[in-house]
Parts: sequence; structure tokens; C-alpha cells
Amino acid sequence: IATARLQEAFNAMALDTLPRGRPVRQIIAKNTQVSSAFDAITYQKGAQVLAMFESFVGAETFADALRLHLERFRHGTATSEDFFETLSEAAKHPKLIVALQSFVDQTGVPLVSLHPQQGKLALAQERFRPLGVEPTAAQRWIIPMCVSAAAERSCTLLDGRTSTLDVPFTGRALMPNAGGAGYYRFRLDGGAWDRLIEAAPNLSGPEALALADSVWSDFSAGTGDFARVIAATKALSSHPDRLAVLEIGNRMRELSSSVLPIEQFDDYRSMMRAIYGPRLEALGIDVRRGAHAKEAPQLQSLRQALLPLVALEGRDPELRAELTDAAVAYLEGESARLDPAFRADAFAVAVQERGVPFMRELRDALAKSTEPLFREQALIGLAAADTPQLARAALEMSTSEGIHSLETVRILLGLSRRPLARDATVAFVEREFERVIEAFPAFLRPQLSTLFARSCATEDIAKVEAFIRPRLATLGGGELELEQTKQRIALCAALRKAKQGEIAAVLRN
Repeated sequence: IATARLQEAFNAMALDTLPRGRPVRQIIAKNTQVSSAFDAITYQKGAQVLAMFESFVGAETFADALRLHLERFRHGTATSEDFFETLSEAAKHPKLIVALQSFVDQTGVPLVSLHPQQGKLALAQERFRPLGVEPTAAQRWIIPMCVSAAAERSCTLLDGRTSTLDVPFTGRALMPNAGGAGYYRFRLDGGAWDRLIEAAPNLSGPEALALADSVWSDFSAGTGDFARVIAATKALSSHPDRLAVLEIGNRMRELSSSVLPIEQFDDYRSMMRAIYGPRLEALGIDVRRGAHAKEAPQLQSLRQALLPLVALEGRDPELRAELTDAAVAYLEGESARLDPAFRADAFAVAVQERGVPFMRELRDALAKSTEPLFREQALIGLAAADTPQLARAALEMSTSEGIHSLETVRILLGLSRRPLARDATVAFVEREFERVIEAFPAFLRPQLSTLFARSCATEDIAKVEAFIRPRLATLGGGELELEQTKQRIALCAALRKAKQGEIAAVLRN
């Protein structure tokens, strides 16, 4: 649960990193702001901040505070300030009130840098800024942070731009986010990074996730190199926790769909096969129905998660041939050839390998099916179209008879993540705006600009602005989402400009 919660918190951090955002505690001044408040900042950041303070004060003290708060306001109402005061009182720590306020009343993700210094750790905090984000007025948090090495742990409330922490484990692998409970990122010196990456397979699941996030973030800020990212990816590929294994792999997938030019795809695919192929091979894979039914659930989940990284990202030819044959056989009525757990990936591979004829068969099966899981998986397959020609076919199918409106949205969003399908998708949305907007439920319409979020050229910023801005009234809101989409494009372009050559060199090797 803690690992899954932290992974969800990364979604909040991605939003919180952008120059324009919203705090957890936001005054809603107009109706068009309402839909924007139901986001990862409210829920995932809020949850991780609470987890961070629970870890700092201890689970028993936190539970006591909750009981005290519920008793104190029995049959009544309370504000967040009331809860902050109750927690501070239960923990006998007055600074917790302003510490909590520092996380819910301002935007941004704290970055803590750690440097060994004569048996102590020198700590410094600042706002995390990826490449493309200009420095702003200095921000400060009061950060409850715990640092660990093996079984030893030291905690502090980092109040101020700099501080020191007495630690008895200098020179050993240091985890600056013990238990992965903190809502902050960390930066280490080179040697400290290397020791922590070497120890990665033995970290807890949440700590391994925190390492993955901070290594990647250090790279995206321009202070870390891509070779270290690859080293961490390799180290984590053998971790026992499924989410820890996959975290950087999923970020690689995002990188390939935005930053990487087409000419680097082959090297990228070779790297993904080399890193994740051995783990999948060790698990073994048989795509027939029920072939792995007697295995432990965690092994089944890991196999299902590794499959797309090897077959779709790595383009492993033997695996793709097996999945394609199984998908074709399944649609021909041989249902035992393909386990439901592998249908989405098999359909996606078959769309890419067999093209429009298979897509038509899949669309027809989708239109006739009443099985929710099959329909969802068929949509994933159609949205895997990875050439302009296949994308245009998928787009026409997305509004054909038997396809529900929300399913149309799913196909559009999926295609927008495919580099060679993106231009066709944008052109379709612009040309068929009225049809497209009818497919979007009212609560999702302000999110329309996210269709452009994987663009990575600065000239696309003006295009998104020109297309979305005049339509905000029709969408019923979405100004914040528009600004954040433009910022994502700018960040992607900055990362590509600064790191493309470095990435290419590492992928070649």
C-alpha cells in the first residue's frame, strides 16, 4: 500500500513541479476552478503529506491524534487548522502546525541536497526545478525528514535553508527518504549516488521508488547524467517489488514518446530489451489462458507489467510474433490461446504488426462485445496504432457505430501518446472538434488540452494556445490545464535541447 501510494504521489509531484499550479488548500473563487481542484494535488499530494507527518511522529502518535481529533469535534465540523493543532498537541511538537501549512498552502516540491561533512550531513533545501523552469522567489518548507542506512535512522525537522544532521553512518549507502514517506526529492554527491544505487535491490519498495524518482529528477534538472539513470534502472530491475522494478521503465516510455527522435528508437528498444528481457525470461511466459494461474499473485502481476516493456517498448521479435498469433487466433474464436491478462498487449502488438485488417476485426469485436474488460483491452489495442496511416484508421474507428463516447476519448488520449500518431490525432481533433467535444463528458472537457501534452517542440506551445484558448468557454473551464500543458511542452523541449546528445551516446553504448 505504501509503495502504491508513493507511486501515485509522483503524479502529484509532476503537477507540482510546473511553474503554474495550485496548492492543496485553494480558495475557489469561480466555478471554472472547481474541476481543476479534483486532481492529484488534492488527493495524492494530500495523502503523501499526511503519510510523511505520520512517519515523522510515529504511527501510534498519529493514531492518537486522529482519535483525539474525532472526539474533540464529535458531531461537529472542523477545519484543517483544527487538525494541525490536534496533531501538534498529540505529538508535543508546536512546529508541526507551520510545517503542515508550508506543504498545503504553497505549490512546489522541495529538493533536499545532502553532503557528508566531518561525520555529519549538511542539508540544504530549495524548490525542485527541472530544466526549462526559471528560478523564482525563494521558497521554504519545514520538512519532516528521516535519513537511514541499513537499520539505523536519524530524523530532523528541516527548518531553514540549511542545517546539519548528526549521522553515525557516513560512508555507507544513505537513503535520504527513509521508508519513502517524504514528499520531497533528494540530491546526493556522486559517490553517495553510486552507493545507494548499488544497494537498490535491498531497499524497501517505497525507498526503491523514492530512489528511482530522485535519480530521474536529478537528470531532468540537468544536474544528473543519463548514465546514472540507466545504472539505477538496471539495479532496480532485479528488485522484488513490482512497482520498484517498473518505475524508471515507465518514465523511459514517456521519454520515448516525447523527447527521443525517431532515429534513436532502435537503440532505445535494444536497451529496454537488455534491461527487462532477462527478468521476464526468468519468470517465463506462456500467453495461453490459465497457464500461470497457480502462481503467486505477485509473480503474475510482475509478469503482466514486464510484458509491455519488453514486447511494446523493447519490440522483442519472438515475443511479438507469439502475441500476434495469439491475438489473431483469439478473434477467430480460439479463446484458450490468449489469457485475459495478456489481451491488451497482444491486441496492441497485433495492431502494429498486422495493421488495418486486424484493426477492423478488433473494432467489430469491440462493437459486439458486452464484456467490460474486453472492451477496455480492445481500446488499448486500437490506441496502439504507431504510424500515421494506422492512426488515421484508428481515429475513424473511434467514432464508428458501437463505440461509446468515453471509449472515443480513450482512443484519442492513447493515440496522442504515440509520436508517429500525434500529428494525425491533433489534426483530427481540430477538424472534428464538434464531434470530439460531444464525446467528452462535461467534467472531462477542461482536460482537452492534455491531448497535446506529449508534444516536445517550442512551436507547439503557440499552436495549443491558439486552438484551446478561444474554446475555453465551450469547454467549461480548463485555463489551468492549458497553462500546464504549455509548460509541459516547454519542459520537454528544454530537456531535449540540453540532453539529447547525451541520451543518444548512452543509448548507443
